[in-house]
Amino acid sequence: MHKRDLSPGERLKRGALFALLFTACGLIACGDDEPPAVEFPRIPREIIGPEARPARLFVPLSYTPSRAYPLVLMLHGYQVNGDAQDLVLGLRERVESMGFALLIPEGTPDLKEKQFWNAWEECCNFDGLGVDDVGYLSALVEEAAREIHVDAERVSIVGHSNGAFMAFRLACDRPDLFRRVASVAGSMPVDASQCEAREPVSILHIHGSLDLVVPYNDNRGGVPGEGHGIVSAGARDTVARWRESNGCPEAPDQVELLDLMSNVGGAETTASSWTSCSSGESVHFFDIAGGDHLLLGRNATFQDRIAEFLIAEP
Repeated sequence: MHKRDLSPGERLKRGALFALLFTACGLIACGDDEPPAVEFPRIPREIIGPEARPARLFVPLSYTPSRAYPLVLMLHGYQVNGDAQDLVLGLRERVESMGFALLIPEGTPDLKEKQFWNAWEECCNFDGLGVDDVGYLSALVEEAAREIHVDAERVSIVGHSNGAFMAFRLACDRPDLFRRVASVAGSMPVDASQCEAREPVSILHIHGSLDLVVPYNDNRGGVPGEGHGIVSAGARDTVARWRESNGCPEAPDQVELLDLMSNVGGAETTASSWTSCSSGESVHFFDIAGGDHLLLGRNATFQDRIAEFLIAEP
C-alpha cells in the first residue's frame, strides 16, 4: 500500500505538533527517570552553617564539581577546638593527598566557657544546657552536600573523647546519613536502650589501655574517670555492642599487630577486624597497649589508618 502524500498545509500542522510534543517531553522528562543535574559552585564556600555556629569546610585544591567526594565530619574533644583536634588526627593535611572533603564544626561553650557536644548524659553536657547537636550536625552535613559534590555512600564521622561519644550518638540517630564512624577514646551510653534499634554502620573504635579519663575497662562499679567523673562500660563492651548489632561473628576475621605509637615501642596495637558481618558492614578495634587518653606519641601511621577507614569505598 502506498502512503498518501501530505499537502504542504498538513505537513506544516504535523511538524508543529511534533515540535510541541518534543518541547513538552523536554519539560517533563517523558520516559526519563533521571533526576535533573545538580549545579554545584565551582568554588565552594569555606564557611557554612548558621551565623551563630559556623563550621569550616575544606576541599582539595584540585576540587571539581564533576566528581563526588567522600565527606568527613571531625568532632573535637571536650574543652578543646577543631584546630587542636586536628593536631591529633592530622586530617587537614590529608585532604589533598587522599582526596576528600573535611568539615570541622565547633561545640557549644558551657558555663565554664569549655566547648562540648551534647551526646549522652555520660559526656559532656555537664551544665544541662538545651543543645540539639544531632540536629545541628546533621544540618551541617546536608548543607555541605548542597555546597559540594558529596558521595552520599561515603559520609563519615570521627570524634575524640566527647567527640567520640557524639559520633556514636549520630551513628545511632542518623545511620541514614553517616555510613562509617571512627571513635577515639569514647564510649557508648551505659543505658544500652538509648541506642537499641540502631541500624548497621561500619565502626572503628580506638582505645588506649591506660586511658583513665574515659576508662578502657568497665568502671560502672568502680572509680569514675579522671577529671569529669565519667562512668562507662568500657572499650570491649562498646565493640561487642556494635559487633552484635552488625551481625558479626564472635571471633574476628583478621587480627594484625600495628605500630601506631612512637612512645610505646614495638607493635603495641592489636587491630581486630570483623568483616564477614551479616549486615554487610564491618567493625574494627584498635586496642592500644600503653596508650593514654590523649594518645600522646601517635605517629603518621595512626593518622593514615583512621583516614583510610573513613574514606574507604562501601
